[in-house]
Amino acid sequence: MKKTRVVMRVTVFFLLAATVTVLADKPKVIKAIPDNGNENVAPTLEQIRIEFDQNMDGGGFSICGGGPKFPELLGKPRWLNKRTLVANVKLNPNYEYQMSINCPSYQNCKSVNGEPAEIYPIKFKTASAAAQDSNQPSKSSVVQELINSANAGDMVEVPDGVYTDPIIITKPLTLKGQSQAKCIFEVKANRPAIFINNAKGKVTIEDLTIKWQLATSDKTEQPFALGVKDSDVEVKNCVFNPLGNSLRSPMAVRANGFSKLTVSNCQFEGFEYVINYGDGTEGVVQDCLIADCGHQGIMVYSGAKVEVMRNVIAGSKYHAVRSTGGHLEVRDNLIINNKNRGVYLGNKSAQGSIVNNGIIGNGTGISGFASSNMKIENNVIADNNYSGVDFRDSCSFVIQNNIFQSNGKGWIMFKEGGKGGNTSLMNTFWQNKVDTENFDKTANSILTDPCFADFENGDFSLKPGTALENKQGLTNPEIIRKLWEIWEKYKEKK
Repeated sequence: MKKTRVVMRVTVFFLLAATVTVLADKPKVIKAIPDNGNENVAPTLEQIRIEFDQNMDGGGFSICGGGPKFPELLGKPRWLNKRTLVANVKLNPNYEYQMSINCPSYQNCKSVNGEPAEIYPIKFKTASAAAQDSNQPSKSSVVQELINSANAGDMVEVPDGVYTDPIIITKPLTLKGQSQAKCIFEVKANRPAIFINNAKGKVTIEDLTIKWQLATSDKTEQPFALGVKDSDVEVKNCVFNPLGNSLRSPMAVRANGFSKLTVSNCQFEGFEYVINYGDGTEGVVQDCLIADCGHQGIMVYSGAKVEVMRNVIAGSKYHAVRSTGGHLEVRDNLIINNKNRGVYLGNKSAQGSIVNNGIIGNGTGISGFASSNMKIENNVIADNNYSGVDFRDSCSFVIQNNIFQSNGKGWIMFKEGGKGGNTSLMNTFWQNKVDTENFDKTANSILTDPCFADFENGDFSLKPGTALENKQGLTNPEIIRKLWEIWEKYKEKK
């Protein structure tokens, strides 16, 4: 096939800037990605990055070169910050490229004092398409190089592209994708795609799509897509998808050690276990969609303290949320259509509260084991196959102001010889097959239709009536209505 090439003697971008004559050191390029001499560069790389040793004036730039070896530039280069120049590019596989920062004829990369930067040649070669397709890592991981060259507290922008190499973060910084949909980590490895270890400050992971699975069936200590150890981390606006089935992609996110992990506005689909808080960790899961996992959506282990707020957790083959020995605050969530339990408190004793949630269409809404101590208040607990709530006589539940509708049983207490302190106050019961078993409802319980505004479409606000007068059900039904819309859109997309 005949190739058509547009050949230019010199390609250069520049803007005029005022020249100031001073005695100062010439600026130098201290890091380029890709750098001079790099081979096997990922052809999916979409941005070249140049870092200088001092602040630049940002008024102009010179990227020099020409002919077929000059990278195809997509738009104008831009200054990302005072020391970093970036250029969006389109690269071909198995190809040699050549360019320079400044050249004898054009020297518009200048310091704030007007001193031109030293000429810096860059020659690199991309990997073959076959190597890229087989997920062979490049000799120099582009994102890891960005992280290594960043200072504590920096914002590291990851260009759009597909990255197949795992990375490690050991210092406080923000790792932000250029765009969530196009900045993709697609990693097959027996370690995390992203691992944050002893960062000694806040780390933020933002606007990435993370696709991951184990590379082999060998036993590994870190079978998760994103791992956190002894660090303060926020993960926000990210999408997590398994590359394989849930067994090949065991966990999406795991926090261990002395970690604080906040997961905000993320979407998870698949994985065996999704968000996991190890012994003694703490954190928040908020404004997320967690759907169709193999086992459970959120797992809280002994001594961990976790808030779960404003999430849709749906379609788990076992449980939506589980705490075994942890402190769990579950508030303002839609927990729907999970095969076994909506909230599982056991096998070790759990503590906390479950307030203002829609707990709909699960095997059982809430199950309590051991000496779990929970406040269950102002929820709509409906259409659960076995029971709205089941608990042992060893538990200490306080159950009040909930609406139990159309469950197999409103609640059931299992008598196992325990000496807990279960308490019920006013609740509403309507159209359950059995309202209560082994633990009586109070005499002032409401046994009439709660009069939902539009139950079938997720509007659990109440029309005038006895339930509304007695402040039964949700304290903030608007939150659950919006979550219902998110869930409906997810179902339509599937």
